Formats: sequence, structure tokens, C-alpha cells
Amino acid sequence: MALTIKERSGTFFVQGTIDSTTASSFKNHFKFLMNDYKDLIINVDDVTKIDTSGMLVLYKLHMDSLIYGVNFKITGKASIKIYESFDCTKVA
Repeated sequence: MALTIKERSGTFFVQGTIDSTTASSFKNHFKFLMNDYKDLIINVDDVTKIDTSGMLVLYKLHMDSLIYGVNFKITGKASIKIYESFDCTKVA
């Protein structure tokens, strides 16, 4: 399935699948956006499938955001499962 990304009020809404066929273009698109945005919010409510390649790209984008000082957030119903798979440690 094709991947569609639309921006509304600073939030990027992703529709479709983030898998081995779309992961590279997804990563390139958001790495480019990191040059212009200090807050990068991705909503995954309409993502129908995320495979291992997709999860790896989200993880790499998260790591790049730490390096470049970009506030990176993933929102939507699957966002908690995504962050749990990153094995993030909560810090007070």
C-alpha cells in the first residue's frame, strides 16, 4: 500500500504502511524535514502496518532527532507500542 504524508498545523499525518517498500522514502522525507523543524510530530493513527523495517526507521529518526536537537514525537493509537519497542527508559 502507498504511503501518504500530510501536514496540518505542524503535525504530519501518515496514512498507509511503513514497511520495507516505503521505509527508505519515509526516512528520507523526515530527515529532510529535520533541517527545517525543531518540533517534529508524526501521527500514526492511519498507519495500517509497520514491519521491522518501519520500526527501524522510526527508531533511527528518533536517534537522529536526539543528535540534531529536534523534539520528535509520535502520536496516535500505536505510539505507545512503538516507544515500548524502542526500549526507552523513563527519566524523571
